[in-house]
Amino acid sequence: MNIFGSFLSRRCRRAGLLAIVMAFGIDAGAVRAGINTSYSVTLDATSPNMTDILIFETYPPYSYASTYSYQAASNATSVFVNPFNLDGPPAESFLMGIVNGLPSDGDSPVDHLALFLNPTVATTILANNLSFSSLFPGTSEADLITTFETVVRTPSGTPDWNTAYANLTTFLFSAQSMTITTADGTSTADGFFAGPTGSTPGEATVIAFSDPQQIGTATSTLVGSSAVPEPSSLTLGVMGALGCLVYIRRRPRMRAIG
Repeated sequence: MNIFGSFLSRRCRRAGLLAIVMAFGIDAGAVRAGINTSYSVTLDATSPNMTDILIFETYPPYSYASTYSYQAASNATSVFVNPFNLDGPPAESFLMGIVNGLPSDGDSPVDHLALFLNPTVATTILANNLSFSSLFPGTSEADLITTFETVVRTPSGTPDWNTAYANLTTFLFSAQSMTITTADGTSTADGFFAGPTGSTPGEATVIAFSDPQQIGTATSTLVGSSAVPEPSSLTLGVMGALGCLVYIRRRPRMRAIG
């Protein structure tokens, strides 16, 4: 007689199989690749510190936003890692943050929105001095900063946060089809920058508005690679295994009672 078959009942074999399925994630949602995106942000000496940096990544057909915020120091390189990982590298990324007190502000520092943009698009913006209002017609930079700060500093799930997040999401879609007006006419361009591919990092140019001025650069790389079962999958797998053992221990008692 098969030793494994004599040890496990038919029901227990099913429970054991279920435990294996749950623990090792045969279903697509149970295993994640353990890949994260690391961002290195280098700000110029003339740039103030940047606060409240948010990360947005696209994994077609999906997009994900990290609600963790990060900081970047002036005249230095700051590194932070998106804590959320999926099955592979992002196709594109888009970061935004806030800087206060650019040199052009003089003695009256104010908040400015800073966008991490596709370098090719950024070059066109700088060469043609394209302001925030021309790139995003109908969107107020001041209002967007307020919306942005609400998302970062208000507890998620509250009515104010939900409204702000919805508005911010709308802006993100517009950043993927920015209005570019030059002497050659008007066109649209994707402001998101390409994600890393293998050992080749993604590259972005950091521009502060309202009038565009480059304040730094950024790169993205991948960290981690091994498959990692989701914690929830591990929990379910352990529960399945324990259920199997409980059934083995209880079966003789059930026979005696019956």
